[in-house]
Amino acid sequence: KRKLPNGSYVWIKPQMINLYENLKHLKITQDQLLIIGILIGTDFNPGGVRGIGPKTALRLVQQHKNYDNIFREVKADFNWKEIYAVFKSMPIMKNYQLKWNPVDADKIKKLLIDKHDFSEERVNNTLFKITKNNNQEGLNKWV
Repeated sequence: KRKLPNGSYVWIKPQMINLYENLKHLKITQDQLLIIGILIGTDFNPGGVRGIGPKTALRLVQQHKNYDNIFREVKADFNWKEIYAVFKSMPIMKNYQLKWNPVDADKIKKLLIDKHDFSEERVNNTLFKITKNNNQEGLNKWV
């Protein structure tokens, strides 16, 4: 459920988006999708190239096979190759450990109820279930 600016609510359902089906439908590669992202903006170049939106970016990558030509044509004022390299060689940590801290109900309520207008009753019910489950001892204690 999502609250609209006018105060009413609409039900929303999660949508599964299949990367490979969409790439095939758009007739682009994953690298071209990355170039589209750089053209329209990423965390590393917020706003992307001025005047370039998703439709124009898609047309550009479909028309040009040479990425240098695309960025020269749109007069990009940033080093697109550096951004591209970050995404292509993103380090992946394989040796990590998750640590779960106790639930801070007050912080969760402030965020969900006060800031995002979630139902207080639903948040409280869920928090009750979480804290109840966290307080139960598992069989691992005895093994």
